[in-house]
Amino acid sequence: MRGELRNNRINVDIIRPTNIINEYSDVFKITKGIKSEKVVNRIYSLIIKHVRVNGYRGRNLFIPHYFFAVRLIERVFPFYFDKLAGLKNQIVRRRIYRRNSLKKVIITGASSGLGRDLAYLYAKDIDELIVTGRNETALQAVKQDIEKASNCSVSTFVVDFSTMDGVTDLVNKFDNVDMLINNAGSYLNKSIDEMSIDEYEEHMNINFFCPVLLTTRLLKKCDLKKIINILSTAAIAGRRNHSAYSAAKAALWAFTRSLRRIYGNSIQVLEVIPATFNSNLFRSLNNRTIENNMKRSSVSVARKIYKFEKIGRDKVFYPFRVKLFMLFEVVWNQLFNKIFN
Repeated sequence: MRGELRNNRINVDIIRPTNIINEYSDVFKITKGIKSEKVVNRIYSLIIKHVRVNGYRGRNLFIPHYFFAVRLIERVFPFYFDKLAGLKNQIVRRRIYRRNSLKKVIITGASSGLGRDLAYLYAKDIDELIVTGRNETALQAVKQDIEKASNCSVSTFVVDFSTMDGVTDLVNKFDNVDMLINNAGSYLNKSIDEMSIDEYEEHMNINFFCPVLLTTRLLKKCDLKKIINILSTAAIAGRRNHSAYSAAKAALWAFTRSLRRIYGNSIQVLEVIPATFNSNLFRSLNNRTIENNMKRSSVSVARKIYKFEKIGRDKVFYPFRVKLFMLFEVVWNQLFNKIFN
């Protein structure tokens, strides 16, 4: 939003307050925080200070100021908050994760690209694979390729993740699964003023609500050992004309870290944040930077995910400069916005 509206001379300030004490605090059992009056005064001061400043591009306001450091730690050094949440040491958890063997795996969005490449890799190790997609012909081709090359049994399901009914039907078709890979996704390159609420709803369903629903249903029904969520650098910083995709991936990223802090002592929750790679998802875009990144193959991303899952890691930034990208967005946000928006 910030990047798009700036062209119309509209600046977007992002307010990041701590817990706000108000009439709802007792309902949510909030005992520590800042009074709502103080937050309002800080926002008002920001508006008055910058409304007439030439070249003002919008800023992030942290209330209190030290919340800037909290965001930096959460993004770059999340193990600190993992420890506060009661997670065991990373070395101990990796040892636990490596002991969890896999026999049955479900991969969503496996009819092509990254999902298909992950299916080919895991079929070598497991007994049964469940793959979903929107194209029955493509799913059958994946099934045939795998069953020719391995002893893995493959079940295919055509699932439409634009509505959540498909998730319920899918979960009812099997009894147990050891690992879930949430890979299915949709992408829309469209400006905010052209987007309809129905398009936002559809893309939030596919990229966020359906993965969340599938994950929570399987946690209740199955003895899950591992969960892999495929995210994007768009989750780190929203980009112009990517509002639906960026918002959904950012929400899934927050969900992934929350999930780890609940189940991470026994279940490996792996977050994957790759830079743009060669995928059907992005081929419709006309962007030189993306075209250059398309030289990175989905096979190389799949191999990295496979390797990190096997050694018990819980984060994949691929390539490594993605982590530098995230650090840059936090520490030099205004310069970051000038360059990437």
